[in-house]
Amino acid sequence: MTLLAPTGERMAFYEAARQYDQEALRVIASVMMDDEQPASLRLAAANDLLDRGYGKPPQAVVGAPPRRQILEVRWLPPDPSDRSRLIEPVEPPRESVPATSPTSRGYSLVTT
Repeated sequence: MTLLAPTGERMAFYEAARQYDQEALRVIASVMMDDEQPASLRLAAANDLLDRGYGKPPQAVVGAPPRRQILEVRWLPPDPSDRSRLIEPVEPPRESVPATSPTSRGYSLVTT
């Protein structure tokens, strides 16, 4: 079986392996409990049992520190066809307008 086997083949392999799960746990436990085995093998068996019983502990991700990015912002000239917030000059009204009004300066906001 390859690593890129279709899903059906992988599932069949997993099912075949699961029929030996109890025996595999017994073998791992017997290696862990056997005093005649080297300590490194017993420790590996104990870690295997703990990983299967409680899941593997989280691993720290070690890598290069995040790179600092410099973003460049460039202002483009306005689009001449964009009329969404265009300010156009307006004729001043014939009646008196307070000096603080935008129309007193000859401009008004045109929205579409």
